[in-house]
Amino acid sequence: LAETHRVLVLEMEERPGYHSTGRSAAMFEPNYGPAPIRALTRAARAEFDAMKAFTPRETIFFMAEGQDNSFETLMKAQVGMHEIPVAEAHAKYPLLRRGYAKRAILDPGTADIDVDLVHQHYLRKLKSNGGTTACNRRVEAISRSGGTWRVNAGGTTFSAPIIVDAAGAWGDVVAQMAGANPAGLQPKRRSMAVVPMPDGHDATDWPMIGDAGETWYSKAQSGKLLVSPADATPVDPHD
Repeated sequence: LAETHRVLVLEMEERPGYHSTGRSAAMFEPNYGPAPIRALTRAARAEFDAMKAFTPRETIFFMAEGQDNSFETLMKAQVGMHEIPVAEAHAKYPLLRRGYAKRAILDPGTADIDVDLVHQHYLRKLKSNGGTTACNRRVEAISRSGGTWRVNAGGTTFSAPIIVDAAGAWGDVVAQMAGANPAGLQPKRRSMAVVPMPDGHDATDWPMIGDAGETWYSKAQSGKLLVSPADATPVDPHD
């Protein structure tokens, strides 16, 4: 937008990227999520490659007992994945409990993604095109008069002919301030923990792993293991 418009980004936190950008599994997963997300992820690959934002890391999806339908759904939508023997999956990820996995799929095209590098790239691009970011500017009120929007944020009033609601989890909150009907956005919390590695294991090159039913996942991170039950608990937008 800053290439063709004068752009001001109002950020409610003390710095950009305070929320999900800094709190994620940080993986490029072209076979993860619903169809629109997979399409967006795959379309973005060339640009992320150009940024040198990737460090290759394979992903293995396991099929546990009772996940046959989820496994088949995953295989139908996949691009570049292939099934591997469970014994090979154990060799790649030796901590996996024996007998848990009935089948396994390997995705060799996934990678760790440097989300901070990507985020800073776009902040620099905004600035180089004349855009501005103002932090500590939580939107408190929005009004419109004579074709101009007025946004009260952080004790200052800003005006513009166009406003873009890019508030993420707060999207409906901001929309209602502007008199728009809420879209029905529902923020959901995902739990994560970072736990020590068992003695005698080096997980540096281990794959990202999860199950076909999306009930958990795990990834090596800084010599420890990031683990999540892949929960999606409805919550009000908050820190």
